[in-house]
Order: sequence, then structure tokens, then C-alpha cells
Amino acid sequence: MDSVKKICAVLMLTFAAFAFAACRADASPAAKSGTPSAVVEEKVYKFSTVPEGTDVTHDFVIKNTGTAVLKINRVHPG
Repeated sequence: MDSVKKICAVLMLTFAAFAFAACRADASPAAKSGTPSAVVEEKVYKFSTVPEGTDVTHDFVIKNTGTAVLKINRVHPG
């Protein structure tokens, strides 16, 4: 019976060590990579009256002032 307790203790410690190592591995890259920060000076642009069927465009400048890559996944016109 004593050997069963030893085996269980070793298995639990091994599992805990692997779990701790996995958590540390996930946390390290995030801490090193920093945080992105999007700065948009002009948040709204209103077009003047436009005839129907005319294409209009406007460019919004987005600057990343953070220390990591800024990923823009979706843009929704409003």
C-alpha cells in the first residue's frame, strides 16, 4: 500500500510540474511582445452631398504607437 501512495505522489508531482511549465511557456511570449495601441486622429468623416451612383472614398490614418504588431481583422463602414 505504501508503494501505491509513492506512485500517486510521483504522478501528481509530475503532472503539476508539466502544468506549471505549460503556464510559464504561454505567459512568456505575451510579456515580451508588448501591447499594440491604435491611434486614430480622425474618427468620423462626413461626406458632402453626393449624387446617387457616385463612388466616394476617404482614407483614415491609423498609427500603432504600441510595442507590438497591430492587427486589424475587420473594418465596418458606418
